[in-house]
Amino acid sequence: MDSNDLLTEMKELCSKHGKTAMSTFIAFGAVLSIYKVIPDEYQLQDNEDSYVNVPIEIRNSNEEPVSGVKVQFTSEGAPEPKVTDTDGFVEISIPERNDIRVVFRHEEYKTVNRTLDLRKDPEKTKVYYMDRATTYE
Repeated sequence: MDSNDLLTEMKELCSKHGKTAMSTFIAFGAVLSIYKVIPDEYQLQDNEDSYVNVPIEIRNSNEEPVSGVKVQFTSEGAPEPKVTDTDGFVEISIPERNDIRVVFRHEEYKTVNRTLDLRKDPEKTKVYYMDRATTYE
């Protein structure tokens, strides 16, 4: 009997014998998952988001790093804003998802709004450029 047959048998027992069988099924399922007997698609999933580190680099039109840029993600569960260092670099840990909105602000530069596509090389440093503002924001 393979794990799929075992799972089918357990479901039938639960439907015939109610809560007692369900409690037994849950306990037995936990033991089986520890030993990797139940295929991953049938295991209970952890509800906590997994996180990805997103490295970002901000440069000006002369390819120079811009320090002091406030980097803020604008979606549910977004972390607190961070500020780029003297190399124009910041790394932010965010809940994993397909894409996320981000805003870059600096008093001497025009505000930049972007959507990061995290499906494309989520760990690769993303480089963004900011243009000087004619009047400071």
